[in-house]
Amino acid sequence: MSNSEGADFLQRAGVTREKILEALTKVRGSSRVTDATPESKFPALGVPRDLTALAREGKLDPVIGREQEIARPFQSCRAAPRTTRS
Repeated sequence: MSNSEGADFLQRAGVTREKILEALTKVRGSSRVTDATPESKFPALGVPRDLTALAREGKLDPVIGREQEIARPFQSCRAAPRTTRS
């Protein structure tokens, strides 16, 4: 993917500089990254898991073909009536 393709993709997805800065503020608050190992302070910055390797090793629960099964709990949550407290 070229830089312009990446920029186009982000633009189509509605990603803006302001939204990125807002997300960073939610993750790190008012703290700044000032040392060589920020992962210890900000878990979201940690080393990502290699999902491809985990899938090859059979360590991931397969989801392909199970879209309805996976979506069902979310549909239930959305459809549940909300109660109000008096």
